[in-house]
Amino acid sequence: MINKTRFLLGLVLGTATVFPLAVSQPAQAQTAAFKAEGVRSITDAYAKVDQAILTNNPRIFEEKLAPDFVGYAENGQTYNRTQALARIYAAMGGYTPGVSVKAIKSKNKILSIKWRGSDAIVMVQTTQVLTLRANGEKARLEGVVVSREFWSKFKTGWMGRQSVVTQASIWLDGKKVR
Repeated sequence: MINKTRFLLGLVLGTATVFPLAVSQPAQAQTAAFKAEGVRSITDAYAKVDQAILTNNPRIFEEKLAPDFVGYAENGQTYNRTQALARIYAAMGGYTPGVSVKAIKSKNKILSIKWRGSDAIVMVQTTQVLTLRANGEKARLEGVVVSREFWSKFKTGWMGRQSVVTQASIWLDGKKVR
């Protein structure tokens, strides 16, 4: 413990030694526990998304997209939560007349998680293989997308607040289209 009088006198005389602020061990443990819980919750959310895609159940996205969600596509297009959900429902088929979509593979791989305050910045690679049927024709669609996503903890749990596509590659029937 620093002698308060000597420290204040040192400030006046210009001889005080300033020590870096230390975070208490309980605070460090709380921060570590908060981050560990965040990593578990976010990892679990991506696993649920994979399962939702494989079972064609887009409702999980309603739970995992924050009310203030903003998405940024590779072409610069932006969309809010409502628009993102509409795109997801349409893309998963059954909601677009004459189109059916069956997911063969869906895998979200977390490349990194960094922390900015209490928010998690997640780099994630999404790999999907889908079979599309429309107007009697069938096609195989494969895609690999890398995105940077921002997650925050809300009262209801961890939710995605922002998604920025940084790279996307798409193949249709084995031919690269993007």
